[in-house]
Amino acid sequence: LSEPLFVAAQAQLEYRARSLIEGLAVFFRCVVQFLGVMAFNLNLIAFAYGYVAYAGCLLACYVVFFLRRGVDLIELMPSDGFRIADRNLVTLASDLSFQQVWKRLPSR
Repeated sequence: LSEPLFVAAQAQLEYRARSLIEGLAVFFRCVVQFLGVMAFNLNLIAFAYGYVAYAGCLLACYVVFFLRRGVDLIELMPSDGFRIADRNLVTLASDLSFQQVWKRLPSR
């Protein structure tokens, strides 16, 4: 979800802001993972929570950064929405997604 904001920051040469935002997100991910493993004994699921925290922190920080600069966030989104025009790419992605779900189903 934060990809359009990342691209906009990259295009505007906001390297300082990008490094601060990504550094904060990595720190937040590490804290969530550490607490999940050490305090709550979540084992591997703590890493999933860490990446969710990372993605949420990236999105929140980029939104705050661009709102403080007075940028309309709608202008940063792709003009054609999130539509994928390449039919072969959609077919490949759906096949791979189906395979991932299928191999996780119980065999018995």
